[in-house]
Amino acid sequence: MVDGDDVWIPQAADNDRKISIVRKNPDFECDASVNFMSNGPAYSQISLTDGCSNGTCDANPVYASDGQTCDREEAIAYCQATCEERATSGTGCEGFFFQKHDNGHEICGFYSNDMDDQGQQIWGGHQQGAICQRKGTWSYEVVTSGDCTGTALIDSVDECKQAIADVFGVQDANVEQWNTSAYAKGCFKSNYGNPGSAQAASAPTRWVFNLDGGPGTSGHCTPEPSYAACICRDD
Repeated sequence: MVDGDDVWIPQAADNDRKISIVRKNPDFECDASVNFMSNGPAYSQISLTDGCSNGTCDANPVYASDGQTCDREEAIAYCQATCEERATSGTGCEGFFFQKHDNGHEICGFYSNDMDDQGQQIWGGHQQGAICQRKGTWSYEVVTSGDCTGTALIDSVDECKQAIADVFGVQDANVEQWNTSAYAKGCFKSNYGNPGSAQAASAPTRWVFNLDGGPGTSGHCTPEPSYAACICRDD
């Protein structure tokens, strides 16, 4: 046993076996009894295998360690990693579904918005499948310098609304989506004016989710009230 996990020791008889080592992501919970959300949130989809050709629909899985063998655990791990990349980039990803169709073709669909309040998780047929969703909820904090990065970065308009409600007590805030490098990346409260100025104190409040900005740009978090008082996940 290593770090609380059982360890399998290969034997001579296993020489011709393919062995996959998949690191499970503790930030996700997966349910293999369902594989789609009926009337659920919008999603974007990717293929994990090539399209059907000459009756073969599962060729060249993008995640395969040997370049050719389909494996459900490896597929789900790949989709988890892709979901994290989407979240970090600002596209947003609260979870995903995995499906292996009856013809062998494999896909993942990524949900950028909250999965808890929309639709019903169902089994929609197919050979294999799962729905994986981020665990639990985050707590949030105001950040007045630097940037929200990595897992501290709020990754969707819906989460920005929730964070505003948690931190500032404003329910169902009107969140504007921006895409500018002149302001901080992520979720912030904006009162136009220099920090501590009368202009900022009297300026109207705008709630913003910005896709650009942050490290490598001129847009960073500022004191509150001012241009961009950031709200970050408290990780």
